[in-house]
Amino acid sequence: MKKIINHKLYDTETAEAVASKFSDNPMDDTIEVLYRKKTTLEFFKLYRRTYLPNKYYDPEKYKKINCYILQRNNAEFIITLTLEQAQQWVSENCSFEEYEKIFGKVEE
Repeated sequence: MKKIINHKLYDTETAEAVASKFSDNPMDDTIEVLYRKKTTLEFFKLYRRTYLPNKYYDPEKYKKINCYILQRNNAEFIITLTLEQAQQWVSENCSFEEYEKIFGKVEE
């Protein structure tokens, strides 16, 4: 996915995916992927939400729901992050080892 934000290109094909987080909600397949641009020390997050079908999908229960409405609930967009926001996201969603792999040694 490519997106221009504030006159800068953010491209998931050329950036490095450094961490990801999957939803705990069994009714959606939300994923957040943290990317680091290869040319600069900039971070951005790809947010992708897909509602149904997934392994918990019950076709009888959702038979009468308009498929167009379900498709409109799907989303994919890029969110730019400051270095501090990226560090906060990683500290909340990843292990200590992953944090140090992305940002380097943490001072005690």
